[in-house]
Amino acid sequence: MEPLQEKLEIIKADVATFVESCKSIQVFNEETKMCAINFLQQIKTRAKRIEELRKEFTGDLNAQIKKINNMFKMQSEPLDAAEEILKKNLKTYLDKLEREAYEEADRLRKEQEVKRIEEEKRLAELEKLEETAKPKELEGIKREQAAIEEALMTPAEMVATPQKTIRTGEGSVTMKKVWKWKVINEEELRKARPDLFILDEKTMNRIVVNGERDLPGIEIYQDSQLSVSI
Repeated sequence: MEPLQEKLEIIKADVATFVESCKSIQVFNEETKMCAINFLQQIKTRAKRIEELRKEFTGDLNAQIKKINNMFKMQSEPLDAAEEILKKNLKTYLDKLEREAYEEADRLRKEQEVKRIEEEKRLAELEKLEETAKPKELEGIKREQAAIEEALMTPAEMVATPQKTIRTGEGSVTMKKVWKWKVINEEELRKARPDLFILDEKTMNRIVVNGERDLPGIEIYQDSQLSVSI
């Protein structure tokens, strides 16, 4: 059996026996009180020995792993920085293309809407002209009406949107929209959604330990706590 496995088997057997002994202790007088204290100290002693043994087996290994990780991190950090710069520049350009495409699409939509209104107005005018038009004039009116109706049925011109995914021989780069947030008025948010403001337990512990004893909506009280030292 390997040294580590052998030691673990010894520890496992010792802990199992010791824990069974702990389960039978009831504290009801001075003698059992001291017995419980003794067992608590033995728990600390055993836990300390287990931790020391763990460090014996992992100390050098962890140090070596940390050293190797740092060596590789030093090589990759410049690449991470370069990637961030290129992503920022590319994002700025692609955002510009998308914004320009949106603006052009909006311009076309408004232009086509004006044209549609004008054409519908012209159709109404032609319908009135039909009532008094002569045969030769009527033929021209019909042709103009047909041309306008065809134009109205023609799909509106579309603006090409920038590619979301750009593929190369090495792979691809994809740009997508993601929702993000920032607080611009905390008071309004707190009124609308008080459930989003969760009590920070670590901050509260620090405040109470530092002497705060009067907070609206908070009960601050004393409790007993045991600490065991060896």
